[in-house]
Amino acid sequence: MLEVWQNGAKYDFRRAQVSTWLGVIARRRAIDRVRATQSSRNRDFRIGIRDWYEQVDDVALSVETRLRLDGALRALHDIPVPQRRAIELYYFNEYSRSEVARALNVPLSTSNWRINEGLTRLRALLCADQNEGQEYV
Repeated sequence: MLEVWQNGAKYDFRRAQVSTWLGVIARRRAIDRVRATQSSRNRDFRIGIRDWYEQVDDVALSVETRLRLDGALRALHDIPVPQRRAIELYYFNEYSRSEVARALNVPLSTSNWRINEGLTRLRALLCADQNEGQEYV
């Protein structure tokens, strides 16, 4: 109503009826309100994302990661050498499976089997020790 009062002199009866003019003003204010609210939410979201960070105990995370890596490396030495060598080439040297086969001078199917069987044995070692005495992890 304040806007109607302030802008009453702008009303032109030749262009529209009073009810139409009031409807246009109300519609514009409603659209402005919706846009302002959405803009505020977007701004709050951007600022919230910018300011938010998760508290992480870097030392504890580093120690845990190192312990897990050490356990995995110890377990890796307990699997047969052909499987260990295939896994080392594949994961540590980032060879493709066909490159592993060429490096080991074996058929591709053999290198695939060695990688898969080695991973199965590693998983079994790590899971068994995690449940029993945590020798590896």
